Amino acid sequence: MKLCSIILNYFGSADTIACVRALLGQPLDKICIIENSGGHKELDILSAAFSGFPQVEIISSGQNLGFAGGVNLGLKRMLPLGFEMVVILNNDTVPPPDLIEKLLKGADDLDLASPVIYRYPDQNVLWSRGNYYNAWTGTLSTGKISGIPGSIFYLPGCCLLVRSKVFEAIGLFDDSFFMYGEDVEFCHRSAQAGFCIGIVPDALIYHKTGAASVQNSPFYELNINRGHLLLAQKLFRTQPAQLFALCIKLPMLFLRACLRTLRFQNWNALRGYALAIADFFKT
Repeated sequence: MKLCSIILNYFGSADTIACVRALLGQPLDKICIIENSGGHKELDILSAAFSGFPQVEIISSGQNLGFAGGVNLGLKRMLPLGFEMVVILNNDTVPPPDLIEKLLKGADDLDLASPVIYRYPDQNVLWSRGNYYNAWTGTLSTGKISGIPGSIFYLPGCCLLVRSKVFEAIGLFDDSFFMYGEDVEFCHRSAQAGFCIGIVPDALIYHKTGAASVQNSPFYELNINRGHLLLAQKLFRTQPAQLFALCIKLPMLFLRACLRTLRFQNWNALRGYALAIADFFKT
């Protein structure tokens, strides 16, 4: 089984170096780092750190392509080389030494697989065991919400093993998502094509979760709203269904923005909501 890993770096070289070092002794034929910061400083740091490791390849995007665009750049480089599986990893994950071995062992019947993901450094706090996204309301949950249709099971892009045949059949990540939502859309598209998606319960990883969301940054607020709006368009095939989903999501997102404005005592959430709407309807 020929296996590679793709890791994005965006001004996070310290995390990236720690993550890659944790993978070096694991059964990976290639580790591909996409340097997504768009400058020379991060590229120089990463190149110096892994100059003696031929299994590590560093590719500079030259600009910030976002999550989907950055991962796609790596996939376009790796897939023609004959890798049968790809492990997509956030650079702020902490992989245990047996992560890849357990993922491979537990994914025999799966086409897309994820480990159980815990928070870091609070390693006893569960972050994800697969999630459900409601296509109509935009709500996230750990299980289907009874009485409300439209729940989609998905695996977060934080750590995702994908068989290459999935990409060959349905294409790469949808890079109209800059960040947030592309994993939901990709898993939905995979399931629609008949591929099996699931969790490997014996495999686990730790994730330094959500600094952007905790800080209520303008970047996060814009892109999380934009992702929800794009999902209203991408998860439904007919225009009436897309419009109906938007009619539900727009007030739901406005309520969310109001609550976050009160919580954080700033206007970032409402500004992000307004900018996302302007961007979405402009395109």
